Amino acid sequence: MSWTSKIIWSEGMFLRPQHFQQNDRYLESLIENRCAPLRPYSWGIDELHINQEALNLGKIEIEKCKAILPDGTTINIPAGDAPPLPIEPDKNTKDENFYLCLLERRPNATEASREEDSDHAARYGIEVTDVRDASLPEDSNAPIELGRKNLVILTESDERTEYACIGIGRIIEVRSDKRVVLDDTFIAPSLDCINDQKLKGYVKEVQGLLKQRAEAIAVRLGAEGRGGGTAQVEDYMLLQLINGYEPLFAHLENLPSFHPEALFQLCLQLAGELATFTSKDHRPSGLPQYVHTDLTTTFISMMEELRRSLGVVFEHSAQQIPFKHYSKVGINLAIVNDKSLFSNAVFVLAVKADMPTEKLRSQFPLQAKVGPKEVMKQLIQSQLPGIELEALAVAPRQIPFHSGFSYFELNKRGDMWKKMSTSAGLGLHPGGKYPGLELELWAIRG
Repeated sequence: MSWTSKIIWSEGMFLRPQHFQQNDRYLESLIENRCAPLRPYSWGIDELHINQEALNLGKIEIEKCKAILPDGTTINIPAGDAPPLPIEPDKNTKDENFYLCLLERRPNATEASREEDSDHAARYGIEVTDVRDASLPEDSNAPIELGRKNLVILTESDERTEYACIGIGRIIEVRSDKRVVLDDTFIAPSLDCINDQKLKGYVKEVQGLLKQRAEAIAVRLGAEGRGGGTAQVEDYMLLQLINGYEPLFAHLENLPSFHPEALFQLCLQLAGELATFTSKDHRPSGLPQYVHTDLTTTFISMMEELRRSLGVVFEHSAQQIPFKHYSKVGINLAIVNDKSLFSNAVFVLAVKADMPTEKLRSQFPLQAKVGPKEVMKQLIQSQLPGIELEALAVAPRQIPFHSGFSYFELNKRGDMWKKMSTSAGLGLHPGGKYPGLELELWAIRG
């Protein structure tokens, strides 16, 4: 039979302490086996306070702790359980975790002992306490032996194989004046992000990053107005993604409690969706795994990924360069401030007029004069060829397609194009009558 099997009670049976002990084990096992699968990682710290003054004196002392150990044992210091004795780390202790520990319950092991049996380690210490009979009037107290959890603080170098342990801190060093310096980035295995300032701070930071990025994209979309092509579509898709997550993280801040694994799951999903836009192969790779016993590394790695993804500056491959029309001379001028575009970008001219599309496609490249601003007068008067326009069958995918527009690529071969790198701007003279003429100039980086 199992060590936690159910007792079969019957009338007239001779009761022994073992019957009640077996019944306790059965009930505790039943509760643990029923509740543990309800959510993953159902153990950890709910609240923890370490005495800061004791650290200055070279000691580690727990003032308050609410927790569930990995074996399901609940801890409530000091309301329900006595705090463990403080420890004094050795002066040579560096970069070492320390744990709140309790002996595990084991078959055939002594589970409780009195102070006089201090040489024999037990899970519980026995204390005699006067307890009142709650169903009788006053003066109905009786002495009862109660079990006190023998909690201890052990370090990473201590033997802990027989203990249920939960990490509660990390020692950076013990200074010459005995002061114990703890790692303020350490995150204990937790049950609730709200009660952990670092995890709560991460939620606030991600919400801030999302808000900042969404506002920047919204401003850019408002400035671009119509047009933008696939780059603008990408911005809208990214904004839609961020607008979905920002309220979720704001909601987390207002919850009374939420588990670190739930926070990690949300961050993981966000990082995976952002990879569509920020990763070279548009796939998530190298994302951290959730390790409940090492939340410090888990969330540091996750936050680094989110900061990187939300901090990526998207450089649109297509950039629209506006034309300014000078009616007196019949020239349209586009000022290209970034001269590097002339060497590493393809220039596409979109043209629309109130005339048949095929006529526009065949006639416009022959009549129009395109070239550096400084030589436009000479090109027009002398009827010299400028920069050649080559008709495109379809609009490049990087720029928006608008019905009725024809698209032409500017030929970058020849001396005329070389002069563009030192020119004040690109000029265009239609060279004919094109009623309702509309022009758009796009530079598409390779």
